[in-house]
Amino acid sequence: MKKKRCIAIIPARGGSKRIKKKNIKLFFNLPMISYAINNAINSKLFDEIIVSTDDLEIKKIAKKFGASVPFLRPKKISGNFTPMLDVMSHAVKMITPQYKDVFAICCLFPATPLLEPKDLRNSFNFFCKKKWDYIFGGLKYSHPPKRGFTLNRKKGLKMASPENVNKNERTQDFITTYHDSGQFYWAKPYTWLKKKEIFSKKSTIYLLSESSATDIDTIDDWKYAEFKYAIKKKLNKH
Repeated sequence: MKKKRCIAIIPARGGSKRIKKKNIKLFFNLPMISYAINNAINSKLFDEIIVSTDDLEIKKIAKKFGASVPFLRPKKISGNFTPMLDVMSHAVKMITPQYKDVFAICCLFPATPLLEPKDLRNSFNFFCKKKWDYIFGGLKYSHPPKRGFTLNRKKGLKMASPENVNKNERTQDFITTYHDSGQFYWAKPYTWLKKKEIFSKKSTIYLLSESSATDIDTIDDWKYAEFKYAIKKKLNKH
């Protein structure tokens, strides 16, 4: 059976604000982005692992760990508020002439040290079996969002879903809800090029375990990822 061609694209801009140089900051003595590159390599899925970056230092490190950087991302799509779909659509356009027969493209985020190659393999197999626009890593909410609230220091609390305030439903009575884990997205090249909506009826999740994902946006997130990684490493030794 002919192997389906796949490409991994790792979007890694240089101007991270909350964690300076997040994508190349050392995480257990290795640049953060190296974990995503190594996972992609060890999954044995990809014909090419491409990093989309605007930063020459990230380019150098990415190439050192085995990724290719065939283009530099324009500054106009490297800002804080640039939609991920714009970044991916640009990258796919840049590589399309060389990879016309690619079956699927995985957007693999650079700050994913807890992810494992098996997660990429299993989610790809899931993608191959079903006709979804996107399949991405998801996690269960640990507490029902409908029981959540916002906090205003002057006005106090405001329930996210006021209609649930006086109900006698237990936590386990609420429908299970999920959220994007910020790890990866699978889609066909055409889907990326057209920038189709991700969170729609044509998308679904590959459920990840809590030990396999942490969305790293703040220093606290980083410390929590270190904690989880250390435990995972320790358990894998036994």
